[in-house]
Amino acid sequence: MSKIIFVNHSSFLVETNKNIFLCDPWYEGSAFFDGWNLVSQEIDNSVINKTLIEKKKNINIWYSHEHSDHFSINFLKSYNLKDKTQFYYKKTSDKRVFNFLKKNFKIKEIEKGEKVVLDEKLNFKGFSYKNTDDSFCYVNLDDRHILNLNDCVIKTKEDCNYISNLIKKKQVDYIFVQFSYATWRASKNERQKMATDKIQRLKLILDHFKPTTLFPFASYIYFSHEENQDMNDSINTPYKVYNSNTLKEYKDKIIFLKPMDEINLNTLNNNELKKLNLDAIKYWDEKYKIIDNKQLNQKKFSYNLN
Repeated sequence: MSKIIFVNHSSFLVETNKNIFLCDPWYEGSAFFDGWNLVSQEIDNSVINKTLIEKKKNINIWYSHEHSDHFSINFLKSYNLKDKTQFYYKKTSDKRVFNFLKKNFKIKEIEKGEKVVLDEKLNFKGFSYKNTDDSFCYVNLDDRHILNLNDCVIKTKEDCNYISNLIKKKQVDYIFVQFSYATWRASKNERQKMATDKIQRLKLILDHFKPTTLFPFASYIYFSHEENQDMNDSINTPYKVYNSNTLKEYKDKIIFLKPMDEINLNTLNNNELKKLNLDAIKYWDEKYKIIDNKQLNQKKFSYNLN
C-alpha cells in the first residue's frame, strides 16, 4: 500500500504499510503575527493526532523551513506522539530549529542530499535551496518520485536545472509547489503581476520536469490582519489557476486537492483524479468566497527593542 494524503496548505503525507512521512504540519492558529490564516479550518491538530494514532505506524516529520506556516509551534504543543516520531531538519549553522526540537523530540539533522531510508518502499532526500532558508525534498514512494518544492522560488530554466542536477533526475512523477504569492506588494498592480508570475512559474516547472501530475499547494491562506487585508485582492485561487490560458496545455496534469483527500497509488486512475480535482476546485471556491467576511485580527505588535 502506497498512499498520498493532502492535509492542508503546505502539508501532505505519504504512507506505506510501515511508515508515514509528513511534511510541514500547520493546521490551526494564525501565522506571521496574526497576519495569515488558513482558508479551510475544518482540520485541526486533534484530527491529525487522532488520524496518526489510528494508523499505528512509525511517524516521520520533515520541515522545509522555519516560517510559521510550515514550522508551527501550535502543532508541536498539541502533538502527543513524540515517542513514536522522528523529526528531520536540514543541517544549518545556527542549529536554531534543531536545538528547539531537541528539547522534546527525536530530531535528526540531514546533510544536503543525504538519503534517508524509512523502509523498502519509502525513502527521501532533503536539499537546501541555494542561499535561502527554503529547502525541498525528493521522495521515492514505491518507485514513484515526488518532488516537494514548497516555497522555493523558481524563476528560470537555470533554477530548474539546479534542482535536476541535485536530484539527478529531470522528469519526476508528482510535484507539489506553491501557486500564489506570499510576499508583501504595496500596490494592486504589483500584486496582480506577482500572481501572474506565479502561474508563469508553474508553466516553467511543468515544461522542465514533465510530471505526470502537478499538485498546486502551499497557498491556501488569506491575509487576515486589518493592516494586510488588501493583499487578498489579487491572490490566485485554484479556479483561477486551473482555468488560466497560460496553463491550458497542461490542464489534464494539474490536480487540486481538498483537506484529507487520499490518493492510493496502487489503484490510481485518471477518472478518480479528475473527480478529486473538480470537487476540490468547487470546495476551495466556496472557501475563498467568504474570506472577505471573516473577522480580521487587530492586535498591534511593537518593534521596540528596549
